[in-house]
Amino acid sequence: MNRVFIEKIDGKRAEIGREELHHLVSVLRTRPGENFEGISGGDFRYSLRLARDAAGYYGEIIGETGHGDESSLDIELAAALIKREKFELILQKATELGVNRIVPLNTARTEIRLDSRREEKKMERWKRIISEAVKQCGRNKVPMLEHSMDLEAYLDSTGERKCFVLDEDCSEPVRKVLRGLAGNDSLSVMIGPEGGWADEERLLMKRYSNLARAGLGPRVLRAETASVAALAVIQYELGDL
Repeated sequence: MNRVFIEKIDGKRAEIGREELHHLVSVLRTRPGENFEGISGGDFRYSLRLARDAAGYYGEIIGETGHGDESSLDIELAAALIKREKFELILQKATELGVNRIVPLNTARTEIRLDSRREEKKMERWKRIISEAVKQCGRNKVPMLEHSMDLEAYLDSTGERKCFVLDEDCSEPVRKVLRGLAGNDSLSVMIGPEGGWADEERLLMKRYSNLARAGLGPRVLRAETASVAALAVIQYELGDL
């Protein structure tokens, strides 16, 4: 089923922005009378039929769909900035796995450092990747993408929120740690850079009582692999997988 974002609802009429409309009609070759889905960012999606009048194309609302497609968990992913294509993979897969908020982390071994101008350009591209993943997987809501944060600033921002960090030096299985967090529907996950966490960062983390460390088994995983694996385990143990 083709999906697009809709800008506003007026009675039985769903208005579609120029870029989304171009993709729907010119790229996907949707024709008047054919059905598609509209994403409004609310708790459900709209079932639409493409129609056209003197003002142009619009979506005729047939009904609502997609109730309950969002995860019951409020998952936040804080992932260290890594090489472009690998970080973009994390954004895509995190969206598919139901994450609600994504925070790029600056760490001691972060591979990419962004000034404000470069970060704004990156943010535009990253938001497009997230939006396309939302449409592909059939979510109702677009995850929030934050500007990059230094590790200590991020840890300070978590407050009382339960948070666990993946660390290759930790032998405590993710499954065991998550079972200790059962009953929490709000959770933060931290993924380090490909070089791993620095010793001073591990010392810093010990100051935060809301943070638990976990490992992903005996094999050393790439940062993007660890992100996908951790989110899948979380959704399996506590969420909707």
